[in-house]
Amino acid sequence: MNEFWNARYARDNYVYGTEPNAYFQKEIDKINPAGKVLLPAEGEGRNAVYAAKSGWEVTAFDFSIEGRKKAMSLASQNNVEIDYLIKDYNDVVFGEKSFDLLAVVYVHPLAAHKSAIFDPLISFLKKGGHVIMEVFSKEHIKLQEADPSAGGPKDPERFYSQVEIKELFKGFEIINLEQTVLRLDEGEFHKGESSVIRFTGVKS
Repeated sequence: MNEFWNARYARDNYVYGTEPNAYFQKEIDKINPAGKVLLPAEGEGRNAVYAAKSGWEVTAFDFSIEGRKKAMSLASQNNVEIDYLIKDYNDVVFGEKSFDLLAVVYVHPLAAHKSAIFDPLISFLKKGGHVIMEVFSKEHIKLQEADPSAGGPKDPERFYSQVEIKELFKGFEIINLEQTVLRLDEGEFHKGESSVIRFTGVKS
């Protein structure tokens, strides 16, 4: 899997674009004051850089060295600093209640691994901290089959349902939880009609 993502991110262009995810941008702009944000599987850094430009103290991680190179270059172009670690989910260790915001944008682990991945990430979030999430829904597989450029993993078990998100983030106050079909235009690999779930919550 490392080889796959390193090969994808080694391209000259930003394969998911340089602009932040629209839902992430809208939701993070509502949170005031800015604090510390954690972005897992951050890839080429588009959301991390936007958060830093908005005054957030940014920590991001991914296992792709090529993704980090692109992210650090994008940060330099925008005159901001981000702390970007080369880590897998199992390797990240932060103090409990270290972050004010957890941003989960198109993070799709295997279904069997989701709880093991999200439980620690949630523990790093302060009480009263926010989560912002946009991911592909289980309905996306039909749209992906019709138009592969819509993107997303090939294994449908990696997609999410609203019930699953409620279970992963049980104990959170739900600010928004919706499934919607929209037309993505995020670089080369998120382009087309897509079924996504959007979630904003607050840790109780």
